[in-house]
Amino acid sequence: MLQYSQGRYIDMRDFISQIFLCMTNANLAKINLFIEENCLFINYDRTLLGKDKICNYIQDSIKNKEINHLSILNSLQEKRDTLLITYNAFTKHNTPPIYGSAIIRMKDNKINYIKNYIVK
Repeated sequence: MLQYSQGRYIDMRDFISQIFLCMTNANLAKINLFIEENCLFINYDRTLLGKDKICNYIQDSIKNKEINHLSILNSLQEKRDTLLITYNAFTKHNTPPIYGSAIIRMKDNKINYIKNYIVK
């Protein structure tokens, strides 16, 4: 489950967990460091190309849904650079969690592709 890049190994699940923690804490400056400049993000309602657009979408999602906690439920690494995760998101309101899955691909220690599926 490790990816070798720039002279070191990275556990992709731990990497995504760090991003989820940044999202929970609304640390958008750090999230910006994890995403490649030409990253492609595909969601059920939109497709975004580019780090700035993706970070703005994440910021809006955090603000509108008031995300309280994100957790990885399961993960499966298909290739060296590709991870499939299932996750849940809890909001600050007393609503049921949101469930989803995502295919995440990395290149040079940054995310360059996200295909997100929301189950609700």
